[in-house]
Amino acid sequence: MPPPVKTSKKQYITKWAFCQIALTVFLIALLSFLFASVLWWDNASGRGVVWGVDLARIPDADVPSLGVNLFLDREPDEATIRHTLALARDMGAHWVKQLFPWEQIEPDAKGDFWDERYGRSTWEQYDRIVRLCREYGLELIVRLDRPPPWARAQALASPRLEAALAEDPTRDITGPPDRLEDYGDYVYAVVSRYRGQVRYFQLWNEPNLANEWNWEPIDPERFVDLLRIGYTRAKEANPEAVVLFPSLAPNDGLDPRHMSDLEFLRRVYEAGGGAYFDIMSAQLYGLGQPPQERSPVGLDRNKWRLITRTDVSRVVLLRELMERYGDAGKAVWVGELGWHSTPADWTGRPSISGPSVSEETKGAYIVQALERSLREWPWMGVRNIWFLRWGGPPPDPRDPTIFFQLVTYDFRLLPAYEAVRAWASAPPLGIGYHRLSGPAEWEEAFLGTRLDLLLPAGADPQALRVEVDGVPCGLRFFRREGTEDRYIAASHLQDVRHRVRVAAPEGLLRGCYIAREPRLPWLVPAVTALLACALVGAVVLLVLRLPAVLEPVWESFWREIERLRAIPERWQALIVWGGTALALALVVRYDFLPLAALAFLIGVLLALYRLDLALRVPVFLIPFYLVNATLAGKRFSLLEVAILGCVVAGGLRWLREGLAFPWAGRSREWALGLPALVFLLLCTGSLFWSPDPRWITQEGVSLRHIALREYRVVVVEPLLLYLLLRFTGRRDSRGMWGIADALVASGSLAALGGLVQVFSPSLHAEVADGVRRATSVYGTFSANALALFLGRVLALATAGALFLASGRRRWLYAAAVGVMGAAFFLTYSRGGYLAFAVVLLLYGLLRSRLLLGVEVGLGAAGALLAWRIGAMGRLLALDTFRNRLTMWRNSWALVREAPWLGLGLDAFYHQYARRYPGLEAYRTPHNVVLEFWTRLGLLGVAAGAWLYGAFFVRAGRLYRHLADPAARVLVLGFLGSVAYGLAHGLLDGTFFAPDWACLFWIALAVVDNLVSASGAPARARVTGRPAP
Repeated sequence: MPPPVKTSKKQYITKWAFCQIALTVFLIALLSFLFASVLWWDNASGRGVVWGVDLARIPDADVPSLGVNLFLDREPDEATIRHTLALARDMGAHWVKQLFPWEQIEPDAKGDFWDERYGRSTWEQYDRIVRLCREYGLELIVRLDRPPPWARAQALASPRLEAALAEDPTRDITGPPDRLEDYGDYVYAVVSRYRGQVRYFQLWNEPNLANEWNWEPIDPERFVDLLRIGYTRAKEANPEAVVLFPSLAPNDGLDPRHMSDLEFLRRVYEAGGGAYFDIMSAQLYGLGQPPQERSPVGLDRNKWRLITRTDVSRVVLLRELMERYGDAGKAVWVGELGWHSTPADWTGRPSISGPSVSEETKGAYIVQALERSLREWPWMGVRNIWFLRWGGPPPDPRDPTIFFQLVTYDFRLLPAYEAVRAWASAPPLGIGYHRLSGPAEWEEAFLGTRLDLLLPAGADPQALRVEVDGVPCGLRFFRREGTEDRYIAASHLQDVRHRVRVAAPEGLLRGCYIAREPRLPWLVPAVTALLACALVGAVVLLVLRLPAVLEPVWESFWREIERLRAIPERWQALIVWGGTALALALVVRYDFLPLAALAFLIGVLLALYRLDLALRVPVFLIPFYLVNATLAGKRFSLLEVAILGCVVAGGLRWLREGLAFPWAGRSREWALGLPALVFLLLCTGSLFWSPDPRWITQEGVSLRHIALREYRVVVVEPLLLYLLLRFTGRRDSRGMWGIADALVASGSLAALGGLVQVFSPSLHAEVADGVRRATSVYGTFSANALALFLGRVLALATAGALFLASGRRRWLYAAAVGVMGAAFFLTYSRGGYLAFAVVLLLYGLLRSRLLLGVEVGLGAAGALLAWRIGAMGRLLALDTFRNRLTMWRNSWALVREAPWLGLGLDAFYHQYARRYPGLEAYRTPHNVVLEFWTRLGLLGVAAGAWLYGAFFVRAGRLYRHLADPAARVLVLGFLGSVAYGLAHGLLDGTFFAPDWACLFWIALAVVDNLVSASGAPARARVTGRPAP
């Protein structure tokens, strides 16, 4: 019998290592499953549901909710039209959506509105429809599309359309006209004819379908042209006209002939189409599913993939897209809502609208969809049911569309009609804002858990008698909103239908808010955060405690990175910058999260390779912070993405190298970073103590939401960039010159854009006092925004061009000064000119008195050039200075309301607009002291003074202490850059914008790094001075 084999200690350790791997991987898998389950449940139960009391006042959302689609243009006689309208009115509809087909109104030729067949005007039928709708108290929504053959002769002759009709002659194919201007003329004719009788017009219908686009490839950009022309002509015909975006057909885009409604709308917004409609439209087809199916995302069990649902909840995705593009202030109206009840023994064409339901279920689903939309979506206005009754000739017996009807062709009322009529006999108010005209008696049903009433500011709430569900209620003051006071009448009600009755003096009751208060609002965020932290902890545990059997892989990865550093420097730079540019381009171009995540990972790996080179990318992108990428449904600037990638890479390298906390045990570093820490704490505290954080702005979001965004992009991210520059990468003079090079390159590119813009008449440029002003990458912002950036970088480049020893960098900086100086001049920013004079004065005092004479010469040359090109009117205009004085006086009044803690981050614009509605409001009060004071109070002024004072003291002492001439020039350049920002800030903004904040923290990081590297004292006074 062989002796027993003993297990060695090493084998025990190896087995335990594998057990560690298995347990950790199992824990990660379990936590991932739980995390995904919570997110899925939250998506399925609450996505798109609006909770809380901070509700925006959205125009055209507070309107009667029920409408219906009719086919009155097909009806041969007035009696049938009257019967149909009476049914619509008796059902409870307020709105009638009706097509005015272009092919029937202008059938034979342009400008020809005569029907040869019947010997009458083509307007006669539509005049009758408008007249009868007004007689029956119904308001029209007119749909304008379906061009006549003469307007689309080229389209009708296209091979694609002919092939489609040859394949299926029953296809009903329409599309845009050959000349879009013809459509504009038709829109003008209709809108002008019915001015004062019809206000609402929908331009086109379902343009994301091939059969609505001449069977050609769907073209959202050309549709924007059509929309722009139609919108412009409608407003010319009647400035009071309200233009509706066409309802898009919900589809996933898998059929190559059509386009996903979400992709179509995204491209419309990208092409600028958001400016050419007043109300968004949507289709809400049930597709056989209950309307309570809340998740807009589903699972295709045949192919096991995530899909976007196209039923009722589809509108949530459309609304999220609107909000992503800043269009949350517009209402959504439903163009078509319905379910079909095709019989089980139907032998005609199959329906494309999902499974059939019974007539009773159809009625119940329609009512439930109406109630759900009122209960969850305060941004929704009209809901038009598809449809009341088939009009005109009898329907095709093979067409299943007929089974959406509420009334049969022979006027028999179906159960769905009765269900809707019963509901509409006492329709409830949904959540959101509702305007009231000051009735003495008001009684209404509502859906929600809280009711707030609006009274004139200063009115006595005791003058009202309020009952909710028959129980008397007292009013509790909530907050002031403009010229109205908001009082809580009832809260924490059951989430069911309630009834309110109010007796008040005439004119006292201005409106109400109905809200749904969230139950345990902290639960899902808390559980999600807890699971996320646990998951991250488990992953970190796996990485940091990786058993020895896997360590070779980890070590090999780092060895490869180190090996690649042996190639020449220029090739390393090309790899990092080229690869990062490609990754950022993919993130911007494709709204696809997996691809964006892959591109982001590539950027992180490149930053791991050479973090010092990668850090120049966010520095270069500073003026391009307005260029956005979409990640997980949220918009982030390229600057943010680049900073985040560097933060992740820096964190991984920090963990790998086992570094201590950067300031641990180093009192000198703490002293350098203390002003930044105090500023961060003060900004964080302002999120909690600022006044009116829940006040809803005109953009439909609360002041707290706006403050959080500025906190992210102006406070946290620039500070992260500062920390990266301070504690990662190269911190010597050569590394800091690389940062300066990136800034100068960025400024030169922005300047080139401004020059091209000014000298290209076809490009938009800001025009003031008769001159075209360069704005470049700042687009529709003031030219001063470009001057505030260029002036800072120009100061840095000027120092290099004047004071560096002869060499390539000096000549490149001189060329950059020429380009940036020309664009800077063309901003015609008088504050910028004065601030740059301060920079030259500073350089003259510190380096060469000759510059003082040069400064006088440049001023004279600039004045002469301005006179020659006719820009003296701009330079001598006094209106701007008068506006500044008015703004400073009004800003001081706002400061006095919150002198110690301020109004909060980014609150100035909204508080100023609310306080002074007749004056133009700006993002900043155009003065550095007021900028800090209005946002952060007197404590903020002290923090700002400390920050700038610390910079100038450190930079000044460093400049006197350094022996390296090139390093001294670098410090001088950043001294001039910050001095420019501060001097220009006496008349404009200084700090609270992403580019301004980043430029300041970069300057401070460069100075602090050179202080640390050189051993220059941060506090002690230095005697003596090296020769310039």
